[in-house]
Amino acid sequence: MKKHLSQHPLFAKRRLVLAALCAVPLAGCGGNDSEQELVEKALDAFAQDLAATPIKPAELPARIRAYLTGNPSFFGSTVVVLDTNQKATTSPYVFKRGSGYAEMDLVEPGYEIDNQAWLAPARNSKSSTWTAPYFDAGGGDIWMITRTVPLVRNGVVYALVTTDLPTKAPSSN
Repeated sequence: MKKHLSQHPLFAKRRLVLAALCAVPLAGCGGNDSEQELVEKALDAFAQDLAATPIKPAELPARIRAYLTGNPSFFGSTVVVLDTNQKATTSPYVFKRGSGYAEMDLVEPGYEIDNQAWLAPARNSKSSTWTAPYFDAGGGDIWMITRTVPLVRNGVVYALVTTDLPTKAPSSN
């Protein structure tokens, strides 16, 4: 007798990982963790989950939406898939809009994703980075800060995952 696909061990493991991802922010809500620390914990767990399974671009928006739903204080998130030349091939971006979420692909000529301040430093250094506050024109269209975590295999960055937090515009004194 055939088993239903949802009974496959891989799906059970993914459900456990997603449940753990949703619990990460709750574990850090003791009042001592800053919002950035919460992002770091949740995003690191999300990046580990992505690294543990093959990245299928068609599944990314749903995975990102589940991540954001479990972390309602986060504004947006993307997973950038890179080709062998370290150029973005896809980057579904899920972000808050009104009482729900909107989605767009950041790989478009006008956005110049490969040169964004949130992407290039993490890709080039192969380490996690935070941006200074910036206005994300063409993406979330708000002032934000972004944490970016590169996914590295065999010494090569093959994807990057981000979380955006809304912030105030820097004062110009």
